[in-house]
Amino acid sequence: MYVFPGIGLAAILSKATSITDAMIYASAASLSTSLTPAEKAAGNLYPELRRIREVSVTVARGVIRAAQEAGLDREPALRGLTDDQMDEYIRERMYDPFEPDRGAWVEAEPEPKPEVKVHEEKEVVAKVVEAVAAVEKKEEAKIEVKKEEQPAEKPVEQAKAAPKPVFVEEEPKVPCLWTPSRTIRGGGVHLHPSMSRY
Repeated sequence: MYVFPGIGLAAILSKATSITDAMIYASAASLSTSLTPAEKAAGNLYPELRRIREVSVTVARGVIRAAQEAGLDREPALRGLTDDQMDEYIRERMYDPFEPDRGAWVEAEPEPKPEVKVHEEKEVVAKVVEAVAAVEKKEEAKIEVKKEEQPAEKPVEQAKAAPKPVFVEEEPKVPCLWTPSRTIRGGGVHLHPSMSRY
């Protein structure tokens, strides 16, 4: 619970290509250094939960440093920062539920969309309409050619002389589980012999 927010934030900020065992170890080592003297005197193994945000900053710094040592980071701007500068950088980019417009995933400013002039837009629409009309004309021409190629209908006599279809009853593909019995006196319905092994 204590290390995972820092690991995730460090991976995002450093743009790490992967999370290694050394980075996980660094998160645990950073967690152990985040205990205050009062928490150590009280015999706590973990810092108090109300300090989770400050602990996450320390964990994230340790994970970023481990990613940099392994050459897995892709954010060169972080490589020259001191620990205090790194902590401030991380704090500025942490998610805050009370300030949803702030965080590592919020872009500074969206890129402006290129302006499309009205006359250019009309030209594009006209070209699309022309292309659709050309395709429709080609399809109509193909349909007319196919109609001309079809042979004339057979006379009624030839249709009557055509062989009639023969219907053949097929055996059922699934064996019947219940069949009338012919071997037992009195008739009745009994299990099919092929199903007796079940």
